[in-house]
Amino acid sequence: MPVREGEIRALVRAGSGHGRLTAPEETPWCVRLGPLEILHTGGCYRLGYSYEISATSALSKRAFAFPDLGASGFAVVFRQFDRFTEEDDPPEVALGWVGPEQEAQLDAWLARLNGLLRARRLRD
Repeated sequence: MPVREGEIRALVRAGSGHGRLTAPEETPWCVRLGPLEILHTGGCYRLGYSYEISATSALSKRAFAFPDLGASGFAVVFRQFDRFTEEDDPPEVALGWVGPEQEAQLDAWLARLNGLLRARRLRD
């Protein structure tokens, strides 16, 4: 299931302390963007739990505008995998958002993190 507008709206409504993203944070064990951690070893990421990076794992941006909330910008969506059953986590998760003035920065962040996902994915 793709991320729905209501999920993005909830992140925006949560305010700057919860849904608003800042630059990726480098730690000794991972690179973190919001709740997503791309581990330096093991071909895994964490989003609450640890998961193997799949061939389709990728970050993207989705434009939004909520005039009633006085907000517009770009939501960051993480595609975890393609498969989906009722027992699985959803294939896409909204991680947070940035304002329109941060689009260029966001593009650079996503390029870097998608490169890390490709590089760290365990090869079959």
